[in-house]
Formats: sequence, C-alpha cells, structure tokens
Amino acid sequence: MHDEGATDVGGPYNESLSQICVELHQPSLNLLLPCPNRTEGIGYNQNKFLPNPGACSPTQLSQFEFLGKLIGIAIRTKHNIYIAFPPLVWKTLVGLKTDRSALEHIDNSLCQYLDSIRENMNEETFSDTIFETFTARSIDGRIIELIPNGKNISVTWTNRLEFVSAVEQYHLNAYQAQIRSIFIGLGSIIPLSYLKLFLWQELEYRVCGNPGIDITLLKKRTWYRGGLKETDTIVLHFWEVLASFSAEDQTLFLRFVWGRSRLPPESEFNINFILQSFDETEWILNLEWIIKALYHQKRNLPINER
Repeated sequence: MHDEGATDVGGPYNESLSQICVELHQPSLNLLLPCPNRTEGIGYNQNKFLPNPGACSPTQLSQFEFLGKLIGIAIRTKHNIYIAFPPLVWKTLVGLKTDRSALEHIDNSLCQYLDSIRENMNEETFSDTIFETFTARSIDGRIIELIPNGKNISVTWTNRLEFVSAVEQYHLNAYQAQIRSIFIGLGSIIPLSYLKLFLWQELEYRVCGNPGIDITLLKKRTWYRGGLKETDTIVLHFWEVLASFSAEDQTLFLRFVWGRSRLPPESEFNINFILQSFDETEWILNLEWIIKALYHQKRNLPINER
C-alpha cells in the first residue's frame, strides 16, 4: 500500500514479491495464459502458464523483461518465488532445444490429434475426416498461417506430414519473443552464462523451490517461545494439522505467516520459524487483525491491507 509503513523481519518484502507473482498470473494482465492441458482437463502441467504469444507490444515486452528481472532476483538473493512455467519455458531459458515431449506436456489433445493424422489413418479415412488448411490456432485464439497463404491451402494425404511438422514447430516456437524479453531482463540481474550451469529442473527449483511445505525441515528450523515446548500437545496438534493441509493450503499458510509462497532450501534458511503462545489480553488485541488477514489472504489481497 502506498505510504503505508511496516515493521517486520522481511515480511512486507516477501509479501510484495509473492503478490506481484500472483498478479502476473491473473487474466486481467493478459501476460500469462493457462496451458491448453488445463483448458482440456487432461495431461501434465494443468496448473502451469505460458507467455501470451499475442503480447507483443513494447509495453507488454517490457513487462516480460520485468518478469525476467524477478527470476534473476530470485536466483541472486536465493528467495524462492512462484512462476508457474511448464518445462518448455525453463528448457528454453537454459538453452536447450525443445522437442515433441515438451509440446505434449502443454497440449496433449493437440499431440493426439496430430498423431492420428500422421499414423492412424489411411487415405480414404483421411479425406472423409480431415478438413484442415495450413493454419494453427494460438493459445490466445488467433489463427496463424503456417506457410504463406496457408489459409487457402488444404491439407491433403500427400502433404499431411508437412502440416503436422509445421503445427508442431509453430507451437514449440510461438513464445520466442516473450521468452527473449524474459531473457533480457534476467541478463540484467545475473550473467547469462550462469544459466548454462543448470539443468532446466535445477533452474525451476532455484527460482520456485518446492510446492507445499517440508514439515520435517520446518520443524528443524522452528523456535518455541512464550513457554511453549515442542512436546506440548498443542504443538503436536499444530504440526499434525499443518501436515494434513493440501500443498495449496500450505502455501496460503506460509504466505500468511511469512509473506512468501515457498520455503527456502535448508542451506539458505536464514530466518527461523517461530511458534509463540499469547496470553488472553494479547489474543483479544490480535484477534481482529488475524481475522482480517485470513480474509485478505484467501482472496489473494495484500495481507497488510486493512
């Protein structure tokens, strides 16, 4: 909030980064769009987002540069943030060539359809069922010509393999302008040669950490205050309930108490978690704030908003 003061051990900073990441995934911003697998409800990465291939204006590309800077900050400061990219994006950022498996992990239905054209038809059934032209539909709904005048060139039994290859290549490379801008922003924070040290999985982990909470790690890095001991019944019940939460609810809990959506790795856990008891007066004074904070957290609003 503008001109709103805060005193905390990293909480407002953590919360601001977490809230920025939440907003980057919102439909109103139109920078990131759900993977087609989410729309279809099948396959991998249904909770992941791709750069909007139609977001090509100078303003939008500068926003992707800002996203790259956030990723660079996460790497440099060892502060995990949640950027819900599928493997295709992380692979591109570390310089790997993407292949058919990367496409299947974002659009399983499309791959099944292309396989049916490539392998599961004969010439007779093809002419009765396929009425395509050399175009593809982008994830933001635009019709893209795969070759010059492609909308006027029909897909035939003879050229079907050329069509399948063109569709695959389009969808594997549709996000290059946006990823290039992310790369530029990332390069303003860290040396880009540094990325070559990573596997794509390592880069994702370096930026995003693991979803949910490692309960064993959090217990190890917890201090008890106000007369609490780790063997107290209320403490044992707390850990039992937290372990029963879904990964999403654990993330909400973490944002509520710490302002961040991911735990740091054990080697970078520089601020301990604290469980503290309150007397009756303190509970009364803090109850209204706790209720309001939970209300705002459930609605992805800043926790310190009143």
